[in-house]
Amino acid sequence: MKKRSKETETDLLRKAISAFNELFSGQGELEISTPDPPPLPGRLAPDVLVRLRAGKREILYHAELKPVFSHSVRLYLLTKKASTNRPFLVITQYMNPEMADQMRRDGLEFIDTAGNAFIRQGQLHIFAKGNRPPKRFHLPPPRLFASAGLRTIFSFLTRPDLVKGTYREIAAASGVALGTVAGKMEELKDRLFLTEDRKGTRRLIRKKDLFDGWVAAYPEQLRPRILMGRYQGDHDWWHDKVLQPAWAQWGGEVAASRITSYLYPQAITVYLAGSRLNEFLLENRLRMEKNSNIEILERFWTVDPRLDEIETVHPLLIYADLVASGSDRNIETAKIIYEQHISRYLRED
Repeated sequence: MKKRSKETETDLLRKAISAFNELFSGQGELEISTPDPPPLPGRLAPDVLVRLRAGKREILYHAELKPVFSHSVRLYLLTKKASTNRPFLVITQYMNPEMADQMRRDGLEFIDTAGNAFIRQGQLHIFAKGNRPPKRFHLPPPRLFASAGLRTIFSFLTRPDLVKGTYREIAAASGVALGTVAGKMEELKDRLFLTEDRKGTRRLIRKKDLFDGWVAAYPEQLRPRILMGRYQGDHDWWHDKVLQPAWAQWGGEVAASRITSYLYPQAITVYLAGSRLNEFLLENRLRMEKNSNIEILERFWTVDPRLDEIETVHPLLIYADLVASGSDRNIETAKIIYEQHISRYLRED
């Protein structure tokens, strides 16, 4: 399983580079390069470094391998692009024409296995879209980053000692079925995110990579499932509102403003125990409004009693909410939250 996953990523890289060279050999040649210098500690590391040769010029890219591409992955990569001081390249299986246009507007360079590409470096400008995807190469999204896996990973990243607990404790904290836990633990091991010594003591490894995968998958694989609705309320009803953390916490922009004082919220996000929805709506005079900026999501984890006094959700979730919004100001705030509140959770033991 581990070997097959690695081989698939290598296959993706090889096929994308081959497709680019075949179509654009007169303009540039891509080749894999050894990281030099290595990524700075505490920063978001690239999957691989790739060198583009164009005449006498050489460009060294931080490259991200994303076999399955989506808008949530695109939004997440915008934050990673801002965290590197080198040119940034996305390598994927297939970039459809609409997404290719969006990537061009975003300034996110990419190549895919079909020969679609966007490269813009000085005088060198390549943009190709509409090449049909290859039929034989297909990589489905890993089950680990589907709904149940995301719930489990969130619990491990926010409560590090939980990974050493019993399956029953993990299931209770993550809000997943007991029978699901064993499968998710095996998937974490197979993808080299979890180790277990001879005494049976478990430990998360590659936490930063696990965090990256979680943030990219959360907006599409879990967030839509827990959205209970959008609502309209009185102007600034939330401003002086005090939540009861045992069953309600601020997420998104409100939470970000309270832990950074960096932005004024335009969108209001509340994570709420599902059984309290009607009570919360009545108390705050909220009415359903499909296109409103107030969203209420069902809390998908079990609250840690030690954190009952905290009105905001974990910084990891605040970060994910901001990235999912796609707003430039929110992505800038997400970078601050990562440096000040998240990076310490991702350090290796």
